[in-house]
Amino acid sequence: MKVKIGNILEVSLVDVLFYPSFVVWFSYCNFRCPWCQNKELVFGNGYEIEIDEIIEKLKKNKDFIDFLHITGGEPTLQKNQLFKIFELSKEIGIKNSLNTNASNPKVIEELIRKELIDHIAIDFKAPLDKYEKVIGTKIDTKKIEKSLEICSNFKFLEIRTTFVPNFLDIKDLIEIVMYLKNKVKNFFYVIQQFNPSDTLINLNWKYVDINEIIEIAKIVKEKTKLEKIYVRTKANVKEI
Repeated sequence: MKVKIGNILEVSLVDVLFYPSFVVWFSYCNFRCPWCQNKELVFGNGYEIEIDEIIEKLKKNKDFIDFLHITGGEPTLQKNQLFKIFELSKEIGIKNSLNTNASNPKVIEELIRKELIDHIAIDFKAPLDKYEKVIGTKIDTKKIEKSLEICSNFKFLEIRTTFVPNFLDIKDLIEIVMYLKNKVKNFFYVIQQFNPSDTLINLNWKYVDINEIIEIAKIVKEKTKLEKIYVRTKANVKEI
């Protein structure tokens, strides 16, 4: 079976909180976030590769990683390929991680039910009333809420928000965290640094300094009384 992907990173120290991972970027996304940093993946560019070939690469890196991390794009749009690669990963003793935009709750629910998933990272883009503006397309936000409900008791749930300047502000982040605290019992909250590049859909967004993100995270933590907040950059993850 073949899967369409954009890239493979054999060892990452930032894609799964606390653990090294082997990362595969699935191609295509159903969102059109104007600030997305993966334009090529959003529109389905990339190349096809046999899943068995990915598994062979995974085996070679088994001693250096704890998780297979599938991201995108939106991985749940290639459901059969996603399930197959997770099944094979489990067979060789690797834990599985999914990064998703939460628009396909049925797929998430089935992964959990079949015990194919060990870590879920949900990209929670904005307060729900701002969602369509932030993702650049129509969305039934009840699907996002359903995914959160399904993951409410999940053992290792990470919820991420990318802080895009002039798009979200501190009040939005506080609103997001307070909403999550009412919906989800246990989760790690991560504020991601926005790094504009030439692969952006829209090139008009500006860089946000990491020190600014850290100060914002401190304010959000104080206002929401969340025990811990994490800040993720391309290079590392910092606990606040």
